[in-house]
Amino acid sequence: MSETLHSTSSRVVTGSLDLLDLWWQKQATGLVRYDPNLMVFHGVEDSSGNFGWGTLFYSKAREEYKNRVGSLPEKRAATFDLELMRQLELARAGGLIIAANPNSIVAGHLVVYPQEKREELSLADLKDMCHLAAEQTQWTFIHNMENAAASIVDWAHYQAYPWDFPMAQEDTEAFFESSSLTVSRLPDSYPSYTLIAATENEEVLASWLFEMLRAFNAGAPAAAGKRIPCNIVWRGRRAWLIPRSLSQTTLAATYIGALELGGLFCLPSADSLRQYLPEALRAEVRQAGISDEPELRGWVEQTAREAAVELS
Repeated sequence: MSETLHSTSSRVVTGSLDLLDLWWQKQATGLVRYDPNLMVFHGVEDSSGNFGWGTLFYSKAREEYKNRVGSLPEKRAATFDLELMRQLELARAGGLIIAANPNSIVAGHLVVYPQEKREELSLADLKDMCHLAAEQTQWTFIHNMENAAASIVDWAHYQAYPWDFPMAQEDTEAFFESSSLTVSRLPDSYPSYTLIAATENEEVLASWLFEMLRAFNAGAPAAAGKRIPCNIVWRGRRAWLIPRSLSQTTLAATYIGALELGGLFCLPSADSLRQYLPEALRAEVRQAGISDEPELRGWVEQTAREAAVELS
């Protein structure tokens, strides 16, 4: 029987709902592990106050959580504490629960997950997320999957931050355009190979992502038919899809996720700064993605184009 988390007092999300204020209310209860003295190394901000690529943070609370998860006998043993999540719930968005992240990196760090436990996102989950992102435009939402830095892999979920990721400021190169959907790629100068889908139609965006995830799960000929892990990032009515290399390092597969591929890094431990200098970060991110795998890139773009044509 699937696990389900029930609540009868949640707010329904609208664009006017202040999720950050609700996060602070939960933080005041003492249930959220949060370091108000977040350290920032080699940070970069532009004239608008946006963080630049390679900004590095350190959170003691984050390190303690990762150490606890890493000490479990099996990674799959890490799952949601349902009673704690019930207490941290902020609102509902369709079939999704929005809660304060119990191990928040920064103020406003959220976790969003389907009411019913499942390992893979459904089309309904994606539709709910696309609608939520379109309403809450000051937030960036992410999805990490197994072998793409997810700490919890038995319950598909999202996280959210009140930031605009550096990659959202990058130029894009469109390779498919229709009246309902544009699919682009980030330039080769960006460390991680990334596709971007943009549309005013939230259902089209969700359907395109679902078709891409289905193709990735089925496996690519260019990857010997093996499943392609990936990360997804949402902001407004855009989604960034980041396929992962099968030859990525263990560090990338277990720690470097959508936050890092988007250009913002959280130092895993206080003594690992040397491994997280800007050029080392760039090299790690490049190896995590498929920038240097032309056959797989070609398959991904062809698949993306075919999925977009079906929806146009």
